[in-house]
Amino acid sequence: MKQLIIYVILLLTIIPSVHCQKYSSIFSKDTTQWNVFECAADAGGTFAYYSFSDTIINSKTYHIIYKEMLYSPSQVLGNYSYIFGYIREDTINGKWWSLEDNNNQHQEVLLMDLNLLKGNYFPFLDQNQQPDSALVDTIYYQNGRKVIEINKLHGDCRNVYKTLFIEGIGPTSGFEGIGRFSLICKFENNNHVFSTQSDVNGNCFLEGGTDIKSVKNEDLIFLYPNPTSGILRIINPPEEAIIGIKIYTSSGQVILTINSSELSSGKFDISSLQAGIYFVNLQTESKLYTVPIILKKYYQQLKML
Repeated sequence: MKQLIIYVILLLTIIPSVHCQKYSSIFSKDTTQWNVFECAADAGGTFAYYSFSDTIINSKTYHIIYKEMLYSPSQVLGNYSYIFGYIREDTINGKWWSLEDNNNQHQEVLLMDLNLLKGNYFPFLDQNQQPDSALVDTIYYQNGRKVIEINKLHGDCRNVYKTLFIEGIGPTSGFEGIGRFSLICKFENNNHVFSTQSDVNGNCFLEGGTDIKSVKNEDLIFLYPNPTSGILRIINPPEEAIIGIKIYTSSGQVILTINSSELSSGKFDISSLQAGIYFVNLQTESKLYTVPIILKKYYQQLKML
């Protein structure tokens, strides 16, 4: 009888621990940073996505993700970053979601799923925010981490790789759909803890493979305010006159063109665009300046959810 009681007690002790078994979080205790390369003409380069705090939206906890373009491996973050988005994780069920803006409709999009089985399909939105899916090829463990491999490719302008969902790390395709983005490495509390095959130099940084020369904007030119509600002022304008401005979406599509004649006292208006994240290209006779900006109507609507 005593042995039976002991056996029951052991079962009651073990079952809850099995039930509450968690996957590793992709976020560290303090600061988490992912360096991701974007392979795109005129807009490519290395970006840092990082998080050090969370927020509550609709009674759910989201990690705030900041984004900043990198011009060197040793760049100090924070001076030109902006809020990129929000990620929610469920480490018990092995799922991660991104809160995204799809045609001005805010919704959770599944970012990574570690409970997929071989032969399952993973649904996602492509670069044009259209529904797509990819087949799970392989499931394995590496260095104690569960890895889900799907047959959707991403690239770093040098090679293409199958997308991996890595426990404790995140998706190797980055946080902006699956396609031209590739994870280079990850830092936890400023410690370099993970690298992919894209980290060919071992410094978590790749030079942009663009066709048009981009100039380091923080040394020469920037736009104010950023985030903006529509009106942007050119601060510290270049010596050469600006002959044209083009606004690009994050997928590389030209969505608005502004002629020099439309500039008024160094200001221009983008309030006709939907809220979101854009790249502003300012062209002079000899140089192109690229500045990432955010139209903040997106976040005003987000708070109303």
